[in-house]
Amino acid sequence: MSIYQASENLYDVFDKVCVIYEGRMVYYGPASLARQYFIDMGYEPANRQTTPDFLVAVTDPNARITREGYESLVPRTADEFAEYYRKSDIWEVNQEDMDAYLNEFVDKPQNALAYRESAWAEHATTASKKSPYVTSIPMQTRAVMVRRLQILKGSMAAQVTNTVAFIIQATLIGTLFLRVPNTTASFFSRGGILFLFVPSLLSTSSLLTLSLYSTILFAGFSSLTEIPTLYAHRPLVLRHQKAAMYHPFIEAAAMTLVDIPITLVTLTVYSILVYFIVGLQESAGQFL
Repeated sequence: MSIYQASENLYDVFDKVCVIYEGRMVYYGPASLARQYFIDMGYEPANRQTTPDFLVAVTDPNARITREGYESLVPRTADEFAEYYRKSDIWEVNQEDMDAYLNEFVDKPQNALAYRESAWAEHATTASKKSPYVTSIPMQTRAVMVRRLQILKGSMAAQVTNTVAFIIQATLIGTLFLRVPNTTASFFSRGGILFLFVPSLLSTSSLLTLSLYSTILFAGFSSLTEIPTLYAHRPLVLRHQKAAMYHPFIEAAAMTLVDIPITLVTLTVYSILVYFIVGLQESAGQFL
């Protein structure tokens, strides 16, 4: 963990601390001994300066304060700091800790087996032991669906706006062809209801500036607005895949399953408004 301007209480939570100076490790050891280590080196903290700030300050020639009488003794450059550290008792303690760790944990088949069994124990009973994913596909789907519902709940204004947009669009199309007569004279009007083409007034030279509205395809075109959101969400999906949280296709499946009921309600309202305001064939079979 990299920390800047941390409080003293937060610093005390850590067991060890590593101080880097121009790419050189100038201290790595117990966090409780770091402050006194640099004081013994010849630097002193400023008045009421926290330990994290003091450790950062000693690596800054413009911020560190040299103790009186140590002006010619203290290390100045990153190399001198690193050399001082390699000659310290803390360096020797770290070497002993490293050797003890290597002797106890490295190249020990029983430890590898215990780790493997521990990883298997984390898998759900319905998940394959050979799979890096600890949960089954149904469990992943449920978790992502719950998250999708929470996201929709947090952006309720966008959902309401989308529904209102559908209602306004249905009202505009419906009133534009209000109660068309049930004769062959309304043939082209009924075709226009099903497929209404409105060229943009801004520019006709670019396909991107053409607005093609369709009573049937309006919902499909509205879904295109989600493409930027999906691209922005892609790094998160890939990060979760690398962490073996869920398969990428689960994200798409869960979003679809959650959005189906919402879309069904929206399109039902939209279709009822357009269909009966215009006065198309009022029979259940044709409406469906």
